[in-house]
Amino acid sequence: MDVNLHKVFQVIRNQCRLRRQLLAVVAVLVSITIILWLTGSTKDSRGPVVYEGEPIIQKSFKSASTEGKHNVILSANMNSGSRFTGRFLGFGPDTFYFYEPLRRFAPWDYVTSGNQRCSSVDGDCRKATIEEMNVYRPNPMEKITEPIIYNVSSSMTPVNLLVSVISRIFSCDLVSIRNAIQDGIHDTATFVGPSWQVYRECTSKFLGKSRCLRELEDICTKKPVRTVKLLRLTLGAIAPLLEADPRLKIIHLFRDPRAIIHSRKYSRYYPLSDDESSDNLQKNLCNKMMQDYLEGQNLAKNFPNRIIFVFYEDLLANLNTRLSVLMRLLRINYNAEIVKELTEIKSNLAPPEMGIDFVKDRMSNNAMWWRLYIDWELVKRTDTVCEQIYDVLGYRRIPLQDMLQDLNYSTFVLQKEFALERQSNISDDLT
Repeated sequence: MDVNLHKVFQVIRNQCRLRRQLLAVVAVLVSITIILWLTGSTKDSRGPVVYEGEPIIQKSFKSASTEGKHNVILSANMNSGSRFTGRFLGFGPDTFYFYEPLRRFAPWDYVTSGNQRCSSVDGDCRKATIEEMNVYRPNPMEKITEPIIYNVSSSMTPVNLLVSVISRIFSCDLVSIRNAIQDGIHDTATFVGPSWQVYRECTSKFLGKSRCLRELEDICTKKPVRTVKLLRLTLGAIAPLLEADPRLKIIHLFRDPRAIIHSRKYSRYYPLSDDESSDNLQKNLCNKMMQDYLEGQNLAKNFPNRIIFVFYEDLLANLNTRLSVLMRLLRINYNAEIVKELTEIKSNLAPPEMGIDFVKDRMSNNAMWWRLYIDWELVKRTDTVCEQIYDVLGYRRIPLQDMLQDLNYSTFVLQKEFALERQSNISDDLT
């Protein structure tokens, strides 16, 4: 009797154990299903794909000009005032704005038209490779990596790849570049503006990235103007986009190289080299500025009225006047009230040891604040290295240390050739 009862209890115990194991398996499967659903895992879960032989410029991008759409690229160097300027060109109600789409490919570098990858940290340049650039870690805490773009054609160069990403943005083909869209950046209103609100609301509901990007594609398609802020390509690399779309316009933003270098030095998390005696950073920056100028001049000859040079110092000194002309050229509606709302400087985080006055000066006179804090030796070295680009663009050397903090001494004079009215024909209907 006791033996039989023991066997019954053993059978019941085994059945309970099997049921627990089965429930555990079911729970795991349900969890996996929920995770895949939340992350928007569908046929495109492997990320964007570039098939062998696929054209660099999308057909939908080529047809955009026939649909009455206007595309704008704001090209600039890092720490040149592009975040502030981009707000005016991308935060309006008639504009879809894409903030730094190439950031994940080269966080602190830029790529030249000759496929050289150059560092904004130490100034070194090397050959750019697809293998090095087209990779990221989905989880920064793990070593597992994935391609940003899958199945890249073997014939595609790094520049071709980056240009194809921009082409997809202007085609509003955002799901295909989902791995280039970064959490903490492209879901942050201060970076991307109001046109991404539907994406922020969607992702906050955990509906999946791909699904949310499809909703954003609808917004992009409906906007008459699409603006991309671009920091990681030299101007010459953008030529294929200009050839494909006669309505595309390029705004290239220049800023005093002394201000750029000082801004990088006092931007928290910017990984500058500790070797402040090296002139590589200044040389590289000013060489890039010269390259952008020369390539921009060449593009202006081949694509008249479509390349516009803007100077950050001149823009801030004459904000409403310059913006009214510039936005008219770009077919962006100028609204004085919206401009007023956007004029607050959103500066990069400064090291906390610099104090409150440092932050106040940086925001109150963002074009010239650097002159109150920059090291005199750094000024002298930069003036020597960058003399050639100064002469071309209209920047002036500071001959004496006493003149550095004297803001009555102008370090920039706008050249006549760079007046907006002379750079582009305002009466041009762009048809």
